[in-house]
Amino acid sequence: MLDSPTSSSSSSSSSLTNALPDDTIYTIQMATKSYLLSGKLLSVDSPNKFTEYFQSHKDQTKIYVFDRCQVSFELIINYLRGCPLIIENETQFSIALADSMYYDLSKLRSILKNFPFYFLNVSSRHFKISKNLITKFGDYGNFFKIATETTYCSFEQYYLLNDTTSSSQSLDDSNDNTLSVSYPPLKHPLYLEKNPDTLADLLTILQDSNLNSIKDLSEARRINLFNDCKFYRLNNLLQLIINFKINYNHITKLQEIIINLIDLDSRSLWVNNILEDSQFISPSASPSIQNRLKYNNNSDDEESNDHPNKKIKICIDKTNDSSHTECWNICRYKRQLIDDYPRDLIFQINNDSLIDSNTLLNIGDCNMVLNKTKQLLHITLTGNLIRWFKRTFTKVLTAMNLNITDFEKYLPISNKNSKDLDSIGNTKCIKHLILPACISICDLKVNNQACPNLKNVVMDKSFSDHDEYVMDFSNLNDLKKARGMNLYLKKSLWKLGIQYKKLLLIAIKADAICGNTKESSLNSSIDFL
Repeated sequence: MLDSPTSSSSSSSSSLTNALPDDTIYTIQMATKSYLLSGKLLSVDSPNKFTEYFQSHKDQTKIYVFDRCQVSFELIINYLRGCPLIIENETQFSIALADSMYYDLSKLRSILKNFPFYFLNVSSRHFKISKNLITKFGDYGNFFKIATETTYCSFEQYYLLNDTTSSSQSLDDSNDNTLSVSYPPLKHPLYLEKNPDTLADLLTILQDSNLNSIKDLSEARRINLFNDCKFYRLNNLLQLIINFKINYNHITKLQEIIINLIDLDSRSLWVNNILEDSQFISPSASPSIQNRLKYNNNSDDEESNDHPNKKIKICIDKTNDSSHTECWNICRYKRQLIDDYPRDLIFQINNDSLIDSNTLLNIGDCNMVLNKTKQLLHITLTGNLIRWFKRTFTKVLTAMNLNITDFEKYLPISNKNSKDLDSIGNTKCIKHLILPACISICDLKVNNQACPNLKNVVMDKSFSDHDEYVMDFSNLNDLKKARGMNLYLKKSLWKLGIQYKKLLLIAIKADAICGNTKESSLNSSIDFL
């Protein structure tokens, strides 16, 4: 923030010779009230408007008339007397700041500029926020700081940089018997029309050193706090509000971080340079559902623990021949301002459209399509799930020469109320994001029955009644029908594996339903009025 252009000249000219006589009493008429003040008191923060006037009118009546706020002037008098500044709300702060500039009290102006509190009015509720609460790295450019500095700048420009007409005059000045008024500047940005309870919760979290107040937040409340955290630019606190879990993988000997897809930030993604590992990659089609996953680590366990950034690849054996192996580089995640190194990313996709009774969020659908004919597996996303996936991974996939739009396709649907409806001929269609997937290492449940491997779903007679014709996604430019099964995923955990021009969703855990169970499960979330 720029300092006042008069502050340097004021400080340089301040000296005892400019002060008023200590034993002389001067009268200052503030609106309807008169104040008798000694020259010593008025010279505490000099030179100022009072000392300059009385020095230039030594032979006239020692009365100075102002038409300004009496309450603010009494606060200034207490300051000149050495009393601490007690300011309770944004109105008192703004008026005191404006008057410190109007009366040219440079020391008071500097104190208010560096006052240890922020003041804000949120929907008629006053907030007095200690600056010590918002000192973490990443929170420096917060809304409160910017709003306060903007207020200072607007007042400074009005009172110090522009020539304004004085609102004061001596009673003995016979040239003009009227008092001119210096009107206040435009409305300052210390008032907001937002939810004050959310800001109060954010301040409570900042005061909680152990962050215990975050643990029991409902998802709807967490979303509200997340959005307001972004508005107030509390970037460090924003990362703490995001729901996450740290998991240690005993196979890779590395940590993994689990975060909801909606909470991911594309700037926090890390992907190793897979071009340098091209000798390990063998081209192949979409992995079949009989593929077996294993982790490939070229160093011992001790080296893994010592190097958290070490490259880990997931390999898929296409056949029993060890020469046919695909290696996938796993996306990693490093939370900004918090984490020291990236961890393997596991992102969660929630298919629950109703978060609570008061918040309805159109998430979209996540489905697993099993092609029994060609033994292929794909995941389809719709609605906001597409937007969140593209927002997070588009930049990374583009760097690997992958165009995310190549995986999009409009398919017929039965739901005519979707916002993504588009017409192709006479058929109503919705946009789908179709991604190849593998669940060979997935902890899978279908209709609340554990499925240790995908073969159980394909061959088990208990699931044979759910066979249907599904889309064959082996060639998105030539879609056909094939025998298979469509599983609706309520919740699922995924890793994203990337090769040059190829990607693979690797399922870690999934809770799926199919057949009539899907409708009954969805209806269970509906409550009576």
